[in-house]
Amino acid sequence: MPITHDPAGALLACGALAALALLVAVFVRFPATGIGLLMAGQCTALVFGFPTAVVLGLNLSSVDVLVAAAMLAVGVNLALHRRGHLNLQRCLLWVLCAVVLGSFLSGMAGHGLQTAGNDARVPFLYVFGPGLYVVTARPSQDLTVVLVRTWTAMAALYALSSVAWWWRFGVGSSSSQVMVAGHLVSGRGLPAAAALLIAQAAVMRLALRGTRPRALLLTIPLLLVVLLMQHRSAWTATAAMISGWLLLRPGRVVPKAITAAATALVGVIGVAVATALPASRLTVDLTESASDGSTWHWRVMGWQQLIGRLHGMRDWLFGLPFGSGYERFTGTVFTGVNPHSYYVLMLLRTGIVGLALLSLIVVTSLGACGLRTRAGLLMWLLAAGEVAFSLTYEPSLPDGLLLGLLVRCAAQATAGPPLPAPRTRSVPPAADAPLPEHVA
Repeated sequence: MPITHDPAGALLACGALAALALLVAVFVRFPATGIGLLMAGQCTALVFGFPTAVVLGLNLSSVDVLVAAAMLAVGVNLALHRRGHLNLQRCLLWVLCAVVLGSFLSGMAGHGLQTAGNDARVPFLYVFGPGLYVVTARPSQDLTVVLVRTWTAMAALYALSSVAWWWRFGVGSSSSQVMVAGHLVSGRGLPAAAALLIAQAAVMRLALRGTRPRALLLTIPLLLVVLLMQHRSAWTATAAMISGWLLLRPGRVVPKAITAAATALVGVIGVAVATALPASRLTVDLTESASDGSTWHWRVMGWQQLIGRLHGMRDWLFGLPFGSGYERFTGTVFTGVNPHSYYVLMLLRTGIVGLALLSLIVVTSLGACGLRTRAGLLMWLLAAGEVAFSLTYEPSLPDGLLLGLLVRCAAQATAGPPLPAPRTRSVPPAADAPLPEHVA
């Protein structure tokens, strides 16, 4: 068969490779910029959708390109920082990534690259790729401040987007829908991942800046936006993080207990007042969102059927390959969407081994970080929110960055302070001593 040459296609391919190489160089040289690019890509995708382009038969979005660049940067970082501190958490994370890769290769062989890739893209590649990027970034740079600033900026953008949505369509409950461009969409505007990020930004300010008036000027509006977005999973995660802050922050036990009790009392009084007020669109929507239990029953039924697909020791230990599908019948609906629980998803795709490895990473990292520093307290609070949120949703790219930050903080804590330089005692030369040759 004669070989045909396409100069335009070759030139386009060379330009794309050069752009990717430049992007990888930026990720390696400037970790703060790389984190900002990843978060900006995720924010744009949630607000405006995922525009895709077909490349080699695969539908790739801008977030896919950014994650691919971050994963390539991981290899370069490993080559540049070979002497970095290797701790238990990093070893466990690499073993977990090997388990995920094995399941992905098995799924690709059985179901094809596109099917396995779409299954692993968001809950695994978007999580562990950015996580490894944060772990392997330059050890000398403090990425905690970078992530806090990035989270605050992204939370402000999500909050403004929610306000714009409410201005157009009103505040929607968990069961309401609106017509947009001829299609029915959720009346809440943004997904639960955006509400979680806003809550995380508010808790970051609480953990690092406390209750000073200037800090609360942004914290309280962000928490109010989370309430009005009406994602119950985000409400649960926010309650877990704020409760942890009330109980784990530095201070004596009795004052902290009094503050936590007072906060709970204020919340109860607020609910009672809202219930006693005349019925309005907002109070009715909030009541519907808080009391609707249909989605929970739907998820539990689906989890039982999906876990029932595991047969034999091999399935229970390492899960089913990517691309195996999530088809199940939940009462009156036959569906094939993901399980809406990261614990169930990890069990299905990586088995007990993968779920145990992820649990060990989180638990041992939190133990290494401790609660004596503000950064350690922040890691505990964010982990509490992630544990609560993952019960009914799967994490995404920002959660992968936080996982990488947790492992990075644990590595820095276990590495200890640098050894002091040896002290040398200078002895003045004698008066009749000859000068050195290079001075003479």
